[in-house]
Amino acid sequence: MSTLSRYAQAAFCFFLLLGAASSHAQNLDIVFVLDGSGSIDDDEWLLQRQGLASALGNEDLVPRDGSIAIGVVQFSTPNARVEVPY
Repeated sequence: MSTLSRYAQAAFCFFLLLGAASSHAQNLDIVFVLDGSGSIDDDEWLLQRQGLASALGNEDLVPRDGSIAIGVVQFSTPNARVEVPY
């Protein structure tokens, strides 16, 4: 499976989660996991960052009412690093 296909599947799951969150009056925790490994080139890293920024910048997708807590983890072999704790 191509890297772009994996990103598309992850984005689809993200939007399903957000849809579920918006239809219920409950809190939701979302942790984004970004691939920072050596197999990712500069363009793919930029694509991940732009996709995340675009999703987070859209108030229709990520409300600013405190109902969603967001964290970001970057992984690469052999470590994972929390970039933005939630």
